[in-house]
Amino acid sequence: MDYIRVVLQDLPVTIRAFTVYYFDEDGMVYYTIFINSRLSETMQCAAYDHEIQHINNNDFDSMLPAGKLEAMRHAG
Repeated sequence: MDYIRVVLQDLPVTIRAFTVYYFDEDGMVYYTIFINSRLSETMQCAAYDHEIQHINNNDFDSMLPAGKLEAMRHAG
């Protein structure tokens, strides 16, 4: 089971959200999604959904460049 924490944070206007993760000593993975608090509620929800897509699609284990992953996620 993965653990996900969400943090609303003032970020530069060019950043909607980003996710970081780490493994604890037992191998559990913990994700923290940072969402730009300057966004509207609708945009915050969309940013959250986008970051969850990355988690659900195991993008953090991918060897693809981040730009390619982002293009894939924004395409559909």
